[in-house]
Amino acid sequence: MHGQMAYFPAGTPSMGVLDDPDLLLINAGLPSDTFNIVCRAQLVPHTLEARIDFAIDHFRSRNLPMAWWVGPTSRPADLGLHLERHGLTCTEHHTGMAADLHELAVGAPDPPGLTVRPVANRGELRRFSTVISSIFDPPDPAVPLFYEQVADLARMIHGGCCGGAAQPGGGLRADAAGILAGPPLPAWCSALRVNHAG
Repeated sequence: MHGQMAYFPAGTPSMGVLDDPDLLLINAGLPSDTFNIVCRAQLVPHTLEARIDFAIDHFRSRNLPMAWWVGPTSRPADLGLHLERHGLTCTEHHTGMAADLHELAVGAPDPPGLTVRPVANRGELRRFSTVISSIFDPPDPAVPLFYEQVADLARMIHGGCCGGAAQPGGGLRADAAGILAGPPLPAWCSALRVNHAG
């Protein structure tokens, strides 16, 4: 997940990634905490406070909002309490899932009418990003800007069934596939299956 979040910003000149052993800082340069994040924290007691200050100041000095992802592998285990002492507040909780693509069962029948295909042009990429933006309440206007800036790196796929237009599905890298569950638009019923051969 962290690698996937850093992939586009690392390859985009207007964006930046700081990949240190104790934290991953991703700066998309956009006014959105959707893409400006700190994650994969492995902070140790003697540098904990200074590293938190460093990461927050990185975005504050650029007048950019940011989010700090805290999960079960974050260190220290009470990282959230330290972040709150530095002025951050917990605003969202998310559940994530991961699977090794080599271990997934293949060969299950597709739902009737399922189409899964690459996003083929800038118009489709705009539609993809508009639906992803609508996941947020209110919609995040930085999402279309982000995907426009990373369009040359993007290998996005979308899928749909039941005769509806294709729904955003996810992104592909050589070693990973991310699946995004965009909200179904009217007349859409959505399904997405990832097959990985070889």
